[in-house]
Amino acid sequence: YARAIIPPPARLSTRPPTTPTPPSSPSARRTLDRDVCASLGCHQRLRPVLASLFDGVDALGSTPRRTVNLLLRVARARGICIDHTSTCLDLAGGKGAVAIELARRTGCKVLLIDACREFLDHAANLAHTASITDRLATRCADIATLAPPRSRRDRFDVALMLNAWPIERAAPFLRALTRPGGVYVLDDAFQRRGFASAHPFPDAPTRAEGARLIQGLGDEVLGCVPLPRAAAAVHHGRALDRLATNAARLARAHPSRRDDLRAFLKAHRAAIASLDGPLQSTTWVIRRGVARSSI
Repeated sequence: YARAIIPPPARLSTRPPTTPTPPSSPSARRTLDRDVCASLGCHQRLRPVLASLFDGVDALGSTPRRTVNLLLRVARARGICIDHTSTCLDLAGGKGAVAIELARRTGCKVLLIDACREFLDHAANLAHTASITDRLATRCADIATLAPPRSRRDRFDVALMLNAWPIERAAPFLRALTRPGGVYVLDDAFQRRGFASAHPFPDAPTRAEGARLIQGLGDEVLGCVPLPRAAAAVHHGRALDRLATNAARLARAHPSRRDDLRAFLKAHRAAIASLDGPLQSTTWVIRRGVARSSI
């Protein structure tokens, strides 16, 4: 996914508004829309039809049930309690599939932040259907504009960022939002063994390099689980099929956007192919320590 622009930070609170807060100026909205499109691998000209393009695609990359299963299994094994007293943060959480699964199964309160207003509206509808509207709050914002809470007591018990930033950027960011002893979860694509360094992703770290980075922050890796190829093929294949169906429908309705839709599908096919080749998607569950970062 593309970079995020980092303007002056806005303070993050565990007592958020219950509805998405729109950007305060037209220029801020344009910047936000541009970043939404960049993160989803599409041209900004597709922004008006983005909700239709992702219709029926509730999770892109991570599988919600698998992610929550992993988090809860690892937490239980280490004596970490995630229940109705816990506060959780889901950054760049899209349509809220992971946030809602976590809130439904544990009773925790979740703050979902994403830059796409339509995705947050979809999350609110899902929460209503699941009867957990009192446990899900949403905010429309660029996650790069957020700063850690001033007070330690306002940090979260659990913080997640899936399919947004690489580990070297996501880990320190999530760490700053998580209370000492709390857990943060991220995923990233890592180099598979046996591929030459000349593959198209020479800067992708290995799992060992990712582990050293986490340890350098003073934190503990509780779980590091790759997504099996078979599961990845099924999950990504379904998402791509739905995107292709939506794109074909949109191309008929909006002929001027046909080339942008083709480019979008081509980029996503290439990304999915890379996850069956030199890269492997891996989910990390990390316990935040109390030591200061050394990197």
